Amino acid sequence: MASGPLGSTDPLKTRLHRELKDRIASGHYAPGIQFPSEAELVEQFGVSRSTVRSALSALEAEGLIVRRWGVGTFVSDRQYIAHPITEALDFRDLIASSGFTPAVTVGRAAVIAAEADDAAALGVPQGSSLLWAEKVFMADERPVIYVVNRIPAWVLGDQVLDEAAANPQITEPIYRFLDDRCRQKIDHHVATLRALLVKECEITLPGMDPAAPVLTMHSVAYNQAGRAVFESRSIYPDQRVQLRLIRRPVSKR
Repeated sequence: MASGPLGSTDPLKTRLHRELKDRIASGHYAPGIQFPSEAELVEQFGVSRSTVRSALSALEAEGLIVRRWGVGTFVSDRQYIAHPITEALDFRDLIASSGFTPAVTVGRAAVIAAEADDAAALGVPQGSSLLWAEKVFMADERPVIYVVNRIPAWVLGDQVLDEAAANPQITEPIYRFLDDRCRQKIDHHVATLRALLVKECEITLPGMDPAAPVLTMHSVAYNQAGRAVFESRSIYPDQRVQLRLIRRPVSKR
């Protein structure tokens, strides 16, 4: 296939995934229509069946296509936000890829002292300085994901720590901020899903019953040296957000 929008150095499966995703976003493959079969994609793009399957699995994990066994594969109507929990995505990109208009409101921010739990999670001394910032991600002007981030002072340095506390908007998008301003590339996350009551969440969820359960994700991001770079606590109160995980059976020999 042609080099595609990601360039010729990217793996074929990555280039094919991006090409198909762009076609869905542009309306070339309209919501609800049947998606080309594996055989058709193999012939059209001149790639192997395993490459096609890998790209389709990624699209399915993102909620962009739906496979109906015995019937075929269809473009999702994108009335929900499919969050593939096996991937770390900028929330605005996630919302946009699901067909909604993304936005983020960065709320309060402060320099706080690390409590015992945060110190253990981030591998820093208890009482050391952290940047604490709350954010609300919206889809079509409706809040869908609430987030609290904690970033250790060693990641930011004194100057950026003070700047981010006064203007937390500079921390978005978070991965670009860490890369450009802090020279920290995220290698992987360790995340835990948990249900909490609304009243137990550290960020206010307007209009929700304090006794209602809500799904949360606690995630710690690590750099390539295995050092914790930031901690994120995400809350998913909107039913349009679905956390998706592709699971395959383990073959026993």
